[in-house]
Amino acid sequence: MSKKIFYKGLIVTIVLMLLPLVLTILGGVLSWAANCESNGGNAPNCDLWGMSVGDVVYQLFFMHWLLLVSIPIGLLVLLVWSLIYVTLKK
Repeated sequence: MSKKIFYKGLIVTIVLMLLPLVLTILGGVLSWAANCESNGGNAPNCDLWGMSVGDVVYQLFFMHWLLLVSIPIGLLVLLVWSLIYVTLKK
């Protein structure tokens, strides 16, 4: 396995592992742009560019909980990927 394939695999794994965090930040940016307050109680009334984005903001607000699953799985994939690289490098 070449270094190029190894590093591409690392980058893809890290991006997928941190995707819930990026989506949560996107929800915060949408909430800020629509000038609405997002909380954990209910979906806010948010209008952005003539569209109601309250449900989307509410769903994106809770994406950070997926980090509890994606980080351990991502770390395990990184470990296995590194072990495969080391064993095939010899």
